[in-house]
Amino acid sequence: MIKFGSTVKMHYAISNLDGVKFESTFDKEPITFTVGKGVLPQKLEVPLYGLNANEEQTIRLSPKDAFGLRDETKLKTINKKMFPKKNMIKVGNVLEFDIKTKGGEESITFGMIKSIDGENILVDLNHPLAGHSILLKVKILKVT
Repeated sequence: MIKFGSTVKMHYAISNLDGVKFESTFDKEPITFTVGKGVLPQKLEVPLYGLNANEEQTIRLSPKDAFGLRDETKLKTINKKMFPKKNMIKVGNVLEFDIKTKGGEESITFGMIKSIDGENILVDLNHPLAGHSILLKVKILKVT
């Protein structure tokens, strides 16, 4: 039975409520992780507690329990000069960004180009599923 500290091997799929898959391991290698070590966000781990090997479950998560609510402060206007690969500047493209946190630490995040206005590029740094309820389908393969 899954509890804090368990090592879990499982398949998962994340989709929106319309069934459009965002990410899945069902067609590739399953993931293995230790519950509570930060591999998965805690809000995605908690619904797994109590499940056993060979169990499948689909869990509906609200935006605040999944990838958070949309944060309009994560819409950033960036000058085109800041992009090293100009050919990647297209509306809808998702690019990797190195950003500094308020504490001065650097982290990598992804952002989607929302619009282009001359030299100004509007980038959305919210998770693509922020503000959306999701379905988390899991198939537990092994629990130790």
